Amino acid sequence: MELPTSLDALDVTGMLVACVVAMFATHCWSFWGDFKGFLQRCWHREESEELEKSKECMEAAFWEASIQQYLLASQCWAHLGAIVVPGIALQWLWTGSSVLDPQHIFACFCAWVFHFMTTAHILRLTPTRLRLLSISNFFQLAAFTQTDQSDNQIVAVTAVQTAARFANACLFVDIKTNIPVELGLTLLQVRAAWLHDPNSLYPTLLVNSCVSVMILSVSCLLEISVRSRIAMLLDSESMVSSFRTMLRGVCDGEVLLDSNFNVSGKADCLKTLLMTRHDFNGQKFEQLLAAEEQDPFHSFMSEPSHPDTAAPPCLRVSLTRGKVRVGVDLFHVKVPHLFGKAHHLVAFREDSESRLQQEVEPGGVVPTLPLDASPRRARSARSNSSCGSQATALLQICKELQEMTLMIDANTQLLDVEQAHLSFLRESQDGDASMPSLRRLVQPTDWGSVRDELTEFAQRQSELPVGDREVLKTKLRLRDAKRCVQARRVEVSAFSPPGVNANGEAPLKLHMHLSRLKPVKQAQRHQSSLPNLFENSEESSLGSV
Repeated sequence: MELPTSLDALDVTGMLVACVVAMFATHCWSFWGDFKGFLQRCWHREESEELEKSKECMEAAFWEASIQQYLLASQCWAHLGAIVVPGIALQWLWTGSSVLDPQHIFACFCAWVFHFMTTAHILRLTPTRLRLLSISNFFQLAAFTQTDQSDNQIVAVTAVQTAARFANACLFVDIKTNIPVELGLTLLQVRAAWLHDPNSLYPTLLVNSCVSVMILSVSCLLEISVRSRIAMLLDSESMVSSFRTMLRGVCDGEVLLDSNFNVSGKADCLKTLLMTRHDFNGQKFEQLLAAEEQDPFHSFMSEPSHPDTAAPPCLRVSLTRGKVRVGVDLFHVKVPHLFGKAHHLVAFREDSESRLQQEVEPGGVVPTLPLDASPRRARSARSNSSCGSQATALLQICKELQEMTLMIDANTQLLDVEQAHLSFLRESQDGDASMPSLRRLVQPTDWGSVRDELTEFAQRQSELPVGDREVLKTKLRLRDAKRCVQARRVEVSAFSPPGVNANGEAPLKLHMHLSRLKPVKQAQRHQSSLPNLFENSEESSLGSV
């Protein structure tokens, strides 16, 4: 009667072995390509310099996200520990027994201390410290397995251990750290089970191995998911950054605004347009607009985007700061998922005519200087030939002249030039070059005092408020070979454009505004007692600048 039973057992065992072998062979056959590709990627890693930089950015962003996630988890654990640990301790004091013994309560208290220090920012988290904290959690869990446990405590301790292992692996998704941690915990669990009951060695090993595999699988999948999301975010940020760089080449500037229309990041274009060193990061953009233009701006920014349109919508606004007012064409594109929330990318194109036509108030700084401070000078020309020579001198200023912007009165017969904005670029470092300089414009007797005041003002820029203006004490006299003009009010302000100079320092520019110009009559001309100041022959040839 026992023979059929043995044969039946052998048949069942054979079928089971055959099923296992078939399952394993089918699995290897189906996924051999994936295994082979994985092994090739592990053994043959040929990464270029660009891939290395991309990997470094990915790692930095990944650890930043891990730190933020661990901080949030530490807050939850600290609050939970502040409730659970005192409750278990009180139960032990009142009844003399508890689900956890004093060693377990002390381990929970140590865990609460770590989480409290992290939540209170007493312990600053770095990638290395985060790994150490994860390993410290491993030692705290190991303390649970090294204590003698009664039969009624095994279930509770095992449940706490398993939950803590899952939580640690999910909230700290670094598979390189979790693999040795889980391996160590599994071995300690098996050792504790063998000491408690040698017959439970195999079941404990099998169960803990399955639990470790599941925990590591969840941790690996979470890490892949987190890295994929970070990669997508970095790609979108890189695309926006490249697009902003391209905009700087085709427009006069661009600014990134958050969902509340606050300036996000650096706004060097605003510094250039408004001629200031003020940092606009975090400032509301509508504060730079005129009061009557703020409501149209909000309506313009709130309009739904149309991706199928050929070009982004445009709005004409005026940027204002102090006495400076610049008209710009504003182009808007909404970026809905940048940095995890909605942003707005705004590009500017300056309207040069609005800058030329702005009215100059006392204390204002404008880059345009009148060619003729008094209309009566134009009428003082004695002949058409003298007018022609003056007009020719305007075009023969110097070879360093790069751009010229003129505001012309179309109502006059000769199309009078009312304002001009000239741009120069030094082509040679030779001191005898024709590049205009203040030294060549100012009377030699005034040069020393003007130079000292400007130098002192430039040296005091770090101590002065941003946008501060100063009135020079000296009445500056401009001269050429035939006449002298006195500027009775000279205002100067400093401006640092973006970038660095050849010495690696931030460049410093001075804006000088000359007003209340008055021609000096022949009898009032200042005669210098130092004739050597006129020894440069080039001085007499620069009257047309």
